[in-house]
Amino acid sequence: MSIHRGTAVGPASGCWLVALVAFGAFDVAVTAAAVGTGVAAEAHPLVRAGIERFGLAILPVWKGVVLVVFYVLYWAVPRPYDVGIPLGLAVAGVAVGVWNVAVVVFAVA
Repeated sequence: MSIHRGTAVGPASGCWLVALVAFGAFDVAVTAAAVGTGVAAEAHPLVRAGIERFGLAILPVWKGVVLVVFYVLYWAVPRPYDVGIPLGLAVAGVAVGVWNVAVVVFAVA
């Protein structure tokens, strides 16, 4: 039995869920809280410029664009290598989330 991209279960769907939560929502929330309160500054130069010009509302837009680009890439990469796209986003999302929380906790402490 094979898992196809169109099914709702499989390793890629779990990775996409973690990527959406960690890389998408959690990173946006922690970054908005840290930058909005002045505890930390955005390190990415393009995102920093976007925040300076448009405010914190640019964060979910930026993440949405990035996730769409990676989703298109996911469909362009042949199987079985395609799972590397959401897996990479999930790992990066968790790592960045832990890093951002550490920056906030140790900056406040």
